Amino acid sequence: MKRTEAMGIAATGGSPLDSRSGCFPLAVGSVGMTFVRKLLAVFTVLGAFAAHADVRVDASGVNNTYPFDLGENEWSRMRYQQLYAAEAFRSSSPLTITGLRFAVAEDGFGRPFDAVLDSLVISLSTSDKTPSSLSTSFAENLGPDAAVVFEGPIRLSSRGPGNAPPVFDVVIPFKRSFVYDAAAGDLLLDIQNNNDVITSPFRAGFTPLLGRVYGEPGNSWVDAGYGLATEFVTTVVPEPQSDLMVGLGLAAIATVVARRRPAARQAV
Repeated sequence: MKRTEAMGIAATGGSPLDSRSGCFPLAVGSVGMTFVRKLLAVFTVLGAFAAHADVRVDASGVNNTYPFDLGENEWSRMRYQQLYAAEAFRSSSPLTITGLRFAVAEDGFGRPFDAVLDSLVISLSTSDKTPSSLSTSFAENLGPDAAVVFEGPIRLSSRGPGNAPPVFDVVIPFKRSFVYDAAAGDLLLDIQNNNDVITSPFRAGFTPLLGRVYGEPGNSWVDAGYGLATEFVTTVVPEPQSDLMVGLGLAAIATVVARRRPAARQAV
């Protein structure tokens, strides 16, 4: 008598699809169940590999027009650096930062807007400065790993302020990602805005986690403990152990499949 069971799929006398569950029924044998368990374990690891862990450094109570709303003040262009204390990034693993989000101000100051900035340059770096020790010299605040993550024109927009919690809908997607390790120092955001367009005052406030310097070379000011509320779009960089787990899981599945192939041929 020919076997009508192969690769862990039991014969049902008709379609292999189980009408009750909508799934292919698996053999009760230990090999089939072991295969399923290994497969689920690998998918779990892969899910952790791509897990998002966006980081929000919030500050509120004040509205701020720098550095995106230059059309409402005396600046036609501005360089703006904002430092984020490492403790704001609650992750034991490095983070890959792929974008930024901001929120417009509340309390009647923020408003909807849709504007095109023709020239915007954004860099990130790890800095040995702290929010209370920024220099008025922009170059002195930069770290050795400074990298441009966005350069060119961009369209920014917002639906306007919302009720609590705040809506971070001013989005800047990076053209190049940046890997940040909080164990190496604080994070410096460096923005060069050469557009005197009108957008909206942004959400800002006082917190020891932030510090900023703004202006132009030779004509700049420092504010310790103050800055824009910011949300970083990030993913967690997997540790070497995670890569090893993925590799071992895939190897285990390949071994199980290889061992089952002879049984599948015999069942034909």
